[in-house]
Amino acid sequence: MESTAADSYAVGMHEQQRPAAARRRRVTPENLIEAGIGLTLAKLTVKSIADKLGVSIVAVYNNIDDLDSLKKSVAEAIMDRWDLPTPLEGDSFEQSLTLLSNALKDVVQSNQGIATYLANLDETSPALIRVNDCQKEYARIYGLTPKQTLWAFLTVTEHAMALADLRDRAGASVRIASTQPPQDDRLDFLAENFDRTHTEDDYWNWSMRAVIVGVDTLINDPQFDDL
Repeated sequence: MESTAADSYAVGMHEQQRPAAARRRRVTPENLIEAGIGLTLAKLTVKSIADKLGVSIVAVYNNIDDLDSLKKSVAEAIMDRWDLPTPLEGDSFEQSLTLLSNALKDVVQSNQGIATYLANLDETSPALIRVNDCQKEYARIYGLTPKQTLWAFLTVTEHAMALADLRDRAGASVRIASTQPPQDDRLDFLAENFDRTHTEDDYWNWSMRAVIVGVDTLINDPQFDDL
């Protein structure tokens, strides 16, 4: 049966309208990752990403190996875009580690769930190469041994990630209390030492400074090599 001019016109109009909708529904590695970053790792499921992209769950499954591999790809994309601060000539050891801890706080609180990925980096993680290069700069600038560098870097980063993740999950700063403790003889110590003038950043800065100063003391202790 031969096509009429009207049929050809109708088909042509349909094809012109189809690409825009198809593009919106198309699943690619790139838009899977972008959608995953937008959702955050903590909320990333096959269903949530399918809903965000406006596609079926089957369409998502057809484009990934499994959910864990998708989460890893999303995490690696987040870290690839993150500006890992390296120590600079002229900055003190404490200054460099403070910048590092603050940068980790920002990336952890901006990307729920990324702390778990960072805590489990292995030799297959591209981010590990950047971490390794960063540690080499610490060793070079501050004259540290590989062991001193590793202990200092891991201790500060692990504490920063854990504290940032805890603060993020709690939705507030980690502090003694957020309101004046009630009058109770058993709480006299808290009430007497409660100070509402300190901000969340004050608590963060002093907590991390305690870790950083402690690390600096530890790696320079004469008995450090015996650990």
